Amino acid sequence: MLLHSTEVWCDGNGMVKQNLSVLTTISVLRQCPLEPSQYCERWVTIDPAQSYRKACVRALAQATKLSPGTIENWGPNFQRRPKAVLYLLRQVDLLNQFQRLHQTGVITVPYDSLHE
Repeated sequence: MLLHSTEVWCDGNGMVKQNLSVLTTISVLRQCPLEPSQYCERWVTIDPAQSYRKACVRALAQATKLSPGTIENWGPNFQRRPKAVLYLLRQVDLLNQFQRLHQTGVITVPYDSLHE
C-alpha cells in the first residue's frame, strides 16, 4: 500500500528515513530489518515479577517460533542473531501493529476467505 512517494529507505539500524516531503510506504517498511532489541522495546511490557531480559527472550521466541535457549545463544545484546530474523521480526511487528489497530476499531480486517 503506497502512502505517497518513493524516496524512502532504511538506514543501517532498520529505521525508515525519508525526505520531509515524502510519506513512508508499507512496502518499504516490510523490507527494513528490525533488531531484536527494537522489537522488545515495542512489544515487551515490564513485569516486576520477571526480568526484562527473560520477558524479551520469551517475546522473541513467540514471534520467531524458536526456542528460548536458541535466542539466549544469540548473546546478551542478541548480536549473534541470524540476519533472516531481522526481517521476520519486522513482519511480526507490522502484523502486531495491524492487530492493535483492529482491536481498537481503527481498521477492519477482512475475514480470510480461505477459512470459509
